[in-house]
Amino acid sequence: MNPFQWETAVAKLSPDQVAELSARRGYRPEFVQWFSDQGLIGWSPYRGGRWCFPVHEGGHVIAAHQIPPTKGEPVSYFPKGKGVHPLIVGDLESAPAVFLFESQWDMMAALDSANYHRGEGKGAYLATRGAANRLPKSLPIQQGQTLYAVMQNDPVKNGKVPAEDWLRGLREQAACPVLRVDTPSEYEDPQAWLAGAGLEAFRKGLREAVKVARADSRNGKGDGTDKPDKLINPPLSEGISGKSGISVSPPIPDDETERERVPFPAHLLPPVAQRWVSGFVKMTEGRMPLALPGICCLGTLSASIGPGVRIRSTAAGDTSGANLFLLAAAESSSGKSIPFKRITRPFFAMETELRETFNKETFPRLKAEGELLEQEKKIILGNKARNDEDRERLIGIEARLIELRGLMESPRLFCGDSTSQAMIRLMARQQGTCLSSLSDDARTIMEIIEGKHNKGSNADDAFFIQAWTGNPFAYDRVTDRENLVISAPWLSALWFVQPDKLAALAGNAETFHSGFFQRLLVCNTGASPLPLTGHTDCFPSALESEWESLIRRLIANLRRRDEPEPLLVQPSRDAEALLREYQNGCVTRQETELSDVSTIAGKWGENAWRVALVLHVADHPENPAAVALSRETAERARLLVEWFAEESLRLVAPAREEKENDRAAKLRVILERPKYDREAGVSQGILTNNHGFSREELESLCAAYPRLFERVEKGTTGKGGKPTFFVRVRR
Repeated sequence: MNPFQWETAVAKLSPDQVAELSARRGYRPEFVQWFSDQGLIGWSPYRGGRWCFPVHEGGHVIAAHQIPPTKGEPVSYFPKGKGVHPLIVGDLESAPAVFLFESQWDMMAALDSANYHRGEGKGAYLATRGAANRLPKSLPIQQGQTLYAVMQNDPVKNGKVPAEDWLRGLREQAACPVLRVDTPSEYEDPQAWLAGAGLEAFRKGLREAVKVARADSRNGKGDGTDKPDKLINPPLSEGISGKSGISVSPPIPDDETERERVPFPAHLLPPVAQRWVSGFVKMTEGRMPLALPGICCLGTLSASIGPGVRIRSTAAGDTSGANLFLLAAAESSSGKSIPFKRITRPFFAMETELRETFNKETFPRLKAEGELLEQEKKIILGNKARNDEDRERLIGIEARLIELRGLMESPRLFCGDSTSQAMIRLMARQQGTCLSSLSDDARTIMEIIEGKHNKGSNADDAFFIQAWTGNPFAYDRVTDRENLVISAPWLSALWFVQPDKLAALAGNAETFHSGFFQRLLVCNTGASPLPLTGHTDCFPSALESEWESLIRRLIANLRRRDEPEPLLVQPSRDAEALLREYQNGCVTRQETELSDVSTIAGKWGENAWRVALVLHVADHPENPAAVALSRETAERARLLVEWFAEESLRLVAPAREEKENDRAAKLRVILERPKYDREAGVSQGILTNNHGFSREELESLCAAYPRLFERVEKGTTGKGGKPTFFVRVRR
């Protein structure tokens, strides 16, 4: 009988622990819950709490592998003396491919990306629980199998690299090939790769790394016959070219429209926001997507900061504000109003208090002053013997009365489903000419922007674009008596709509070509109707007071800062270099893989600066200008914007695919014209100069439609340029 009882010694993860582990390490909550339900992870109260993984032998759990939550603390086994055995998921004997990992955290990242918990994953997965551990001889691994060792980027230790020794040891033991799968050099291990890059980028990158490993094996490299020197993967931003890539395990959908929705990287948010996310996930037993409360936190922080602080974003001295345009989709009855109302509550409460104070104290004083001035004005006008001094006094009275009319407008922090004209008037009368649009049902706002409330049905997004940018905006209409000029408009937005409205906006040519869509941080949260649970309040007792205190300080000290110039945050040299490199990378993507929708990436770099400022201010609310933006905060911002960027690409994927299909059909018609030699094909030069197909587009179409088009190399141009090629219809 097994003396160690896993079920009694180790507790299943609670919803709160599922949420915590998901937010901290980037796994999906549903996967973590499944992993716990399978008895593959648990929690022990030992020394304040430890994550626990089972140690199996002979079909029984003989010990618990205990790992402290804080990195760097020593791991332990209970009971001791049972030896170290690998953690295995899947059938080693029948699996055609076995994926090997040093760490169980790395293995969990691969399992999550493979949708193993949904029954979609193939192959077997094994974690040796450390670089010093090897494969037991008793493992049923066959000679015909292929092993993939997914590497960590370990630093040199005692003159050696532990990961390299681990790989060398595996190859010496195994009776079958062990292929090397490298983790990108910017991440220390596969789990950090998942947490930093997000699920979709990790899934793509892992697939590409496996393809590289297979190619190296065919070339006599990477399978143990070569020296195991580290190979560096291509940067993640290069992505995967073509829809006809080799199918590998774990399976990765090639069709852009069928991509898995990547969980929102909540672990990149400020700690107080992370606790909000964890609380809502726990309250809904893991059913609420991380994006719902995460985006609510980000939008509320942006609105609370206002125009009182900016960040220098270029070496030339250009600056960026903290105003974000966040647009998220969620199904009806998905519970989006629950986090929206609770997280935005202190923001709306602050406006209510400002208006009440204004109505009780400020407005009566201003009104009384105005009435006294009107009386004085009446007396002066009634005096027929007015002199120059009286006339000067009248001018002063009129100027003050005009000023009072502006001051007597009640303070507003936000607006509802208003037309752009109403928003302009409201913004012009607010301190700092700033306004925020917050709505958990923004369908009407989207209809206004799309122009459905206009006579001509033209997009009405000009004001929103200028208010995001901060450029001067003039409002002049013949039908209106007032002409308004706002020198520095500032608008932030937090909008939720249903998926059909988001899809309609993504396909709206007017708002896309105007640049409105590109300014949005947009996503489909994947939220579906939410069943009721028995959990009523799953938040730490101090969370709401801490959040309210932060929002109030931001509004009082920054948004309503009564100074002519905003505070200016300076980036550290490393932070500036990181965000500049990201911005330049976006430009490269516009010229290559995104050339068909190049403008979509036009504002990713600017939004990264804005998100970085929001995160920085949340971390340093008292005096954000006293601390330089750190590289770590800049990296968090970059990863958040990358997540939104992937979401926007997924939204426009149907339109891109339709356009690509049209271009492929047109190319086929051209190639089959009688005047061209079908066997030889048509040269890239002719297709470019005579038919408008760029070299990059031809390369992309050949890669995307390998069964239709064939690329035939024909040597060089003879002018030192790129090798020329012909394209023909594949027979």
